[in-house]
Amino acid sequence: MSYIYIMKIRGSLQVKILFVFYILFLFFLCFTNFGSLDIDLPTNILGIGIDKYIHSLMFFPYPILAWLVFQYSRHLKKYSKYALSLSAISGMVIAIFTESVQFYFLPNREGDPLDFFADTIGLVLSFILLYFIMGALKKKVEKSTEIK
Repeated sequence: MSYIYIMKIRGSLQVKILFVFYILFLFFLCFTNFGSLDIDLPTNILGIGIDKYIHSLMFFPYPILAWLVFQYSRHLKKYSKYALSLSAISGMVIAIFTESVQFYFLPNREGDPLDFFADTIGLVLSFILLYFIMGALKKKVEKSTEIK
């Protein structure tokens, strides 16, 4: 086995493990009641509830990690050309799922459509960043192939 092949397998496993831990942490944050903690946070920043900022930040890593899973996974390689679309759809499904569970099944949490909107803003901002990163990587690859 070549060193590059071993590194690809290791990278694939690391990305998958990171993604699974991120999803578990995301669910922990979404489904745990933090109301009983005595933390003195401002309730609003620029007229927007602090929890909306937190929701956006919680969902910001999702598109990048999901895209990496599609790029590095041997089993999902056939879907890599749809990685952005699949990441967007699955991110929205997870956002809807977390808010639905909070609304219907967790009496200590409240499902809020504005939280879903905040989740979506985090996803969209991350997709914009990912789009620019992909564009820069594509230019770098094109430049390196022109030189050869």
